Amino acid sequence: MENVVTRESMGATLRTVVCRRTGVSATQLRRRRAPFAGRVGPAQRRREPGVSGHAIVPSVRAMSTDQRHVLGFRGETLAAVHLERLGYAIIARNHRTRWGELDVVAHGHDVLVFCEVKSRRQGSGSPFDAFRGPKQHQVRRMAAAYLVEVIDRPTASEVRFDAIGVVLDAHGALVSLDHLEGAF
Repeated sequence: MENVVTRESMGATLRTVVCRRTGVSATQLRRRRAPFAGRVGPAQRRREPGVSGHAIVPSVRAMSTDQRHVLGFRGETLAAVHLERLGYAIIARNHRTRWGELDVVAHGHDVLVFCEVKSRRQGSGSPFDAFRGPKQHQVRRMAAAYLVEVIDRPTASEVRFDAIGVVLDAHGALVSLDHLEGAF
């Protein structure tokens, strides 16, 4: 029976690892533990009023501080807002497939839109310079994988591939946003 893994033994193991990595005691960890999304357990019921439940170990990886990732995230956010203004509902952002990541999947006007977003700093060329044949083929494969993998997606009579080019200045302010509907 010594090789049996139980919920209690797993919890103790995880607490030990978290405490070693963060330098926080197990008691502090129990006090500061954040709830899992959508689940109410005994820890939340016992929590004192006014005590914030900040997680020590995030359940989702923190966003990269690499400026290229920050630029890409900002461009994707601006593109999603643009599509929402046009009347589309954002179905998915950054959907991972084995061939890569779909930036934005939107639905509206009886069309399912797979949108590739390219972001650039002002003065570093056109965002569409990187959007050639191989990238278009990759987006098509990712879209096919999305259609197979995601069952609870909205139905549409048409599928369209759009490209959005976002140009930002050195401070992250929007310079231009070009939307090519049916880009390929």
